[in-house]
Amino acid sequence: MKTLQFDDTLKTGVEHIDDQHEALVDMINMLIEAKIHDTPPETISFVLAEMGKYVYVHFRDEEKFMEENGFSGLEDHRRIHETFEEKVLEFFNLFNQGHTELLD
Repeated sequence: MKTLQFDDTLKTGVEHIDDQHEALVDMINMLIEAKIHDTPPETISFVLAEMGKYVYVHFRDEEKFMEENGFSGLEDHRRIHETFEEKVLEFFNLFNQGHTELLD
């Protein structure tokens, strides 16, 4: 399993948004590393919970920035955020119900 690299193709050009995106990539990489190193489920659950919190805060911040700057695709982007948040929550809940194979 290969970790993700945060590179120029993922950058928006807005420093604080890019920093947040890089932090999200880091969290995803933590999950990949956890799988590789057979990390205890409790630790993985903690990372997933933190990721869920971070995603929520980041998406609100990003949406606020988009709104303040008149981004025309805001509503579509909000729906993408909502779907991603739902997936993170679903993944967290399923993992905590014992579906540890989700990391595969």
